[in-house]
Amino acid sequence: MISTWHSLDTEADAVAVVTVSAEAKTCALLERAIATLADGFTSAEIKESDAASVRMGLFSQNLNSLKCSVDIAKRGYYTQSMGLVRGVYENWIAFHYIEGYPTRAELWLSHDKRPPMHSAMLKALGPSFVEDRTDAREWYGTLCRFAHTDALVVLAHLGHCDGEPCTFFGAKYRPDLFRTCAYTIALFTSIMLREVSLFVSASPWQQSYATTVGELLRFIEQENDDFKTVSA
Repeated sequence: MISTWHSLDTEADAVAVVTVSAEAKTCALLERAIATLADGFTSAEIKESDAASVRMGLFSQNLNSLKCSVDIAKRGYYTQSMGLVRGVYENWIAFHYIEGYPTRAELWLSHDKRPPMHSAMLKALGPSFVEDRTDAREWYGTLCRFAHTDALVVLAHLGHCDGEPCTFFGAKYRPDLFRTCAYTIALFTSIMLREVSLFVSASPWQQSYATTVGELLRFIEQENDDFKTVSA
């Protein structure tokens, strides 16, 4: 049993080596973006209050989720990586919900209470909230497909070996799936960087932020152009 675990781990390590070699610029961009987000998080200036505590907790969770999403995408666990980003989106919605309804912060600070569902928070924020942030529009439905039982989850693990149908588990380098993960991570990392930037006054970090977001947006635009070319 232990040997199987080690085999799976060795396989994932090998996929990470291939990924970092084949996608060196993309991996470096994502790592740099997460590092910039972490530096901004530690420098954020948010006043003490229950609402502030909740928002900082949501920031922290999203930072960790994005870091883990990059890590496992590099190691070949693509559908799992996408599932993590769904939580980033939901926490982003909650972050703005708390900003608009600070007295409801207690719902996130007690084990005996439950925050409202994503749909209820989005409704409370008004019909223009997501539309005004078009880089996140319509992504939630797709991300939910990776977090729940769905064809996208099943099909990613089916294929052929020596001409025969088979099911894959463990890690296998798939450049198309890695690019999908990288695109999604870049999108939501850019969103979180913009949110953190509102709470950081330090000039050096702001310069790093502007450079990093610019690189992320250029990457996203290039991926969009490539997708249109392939689809044409």
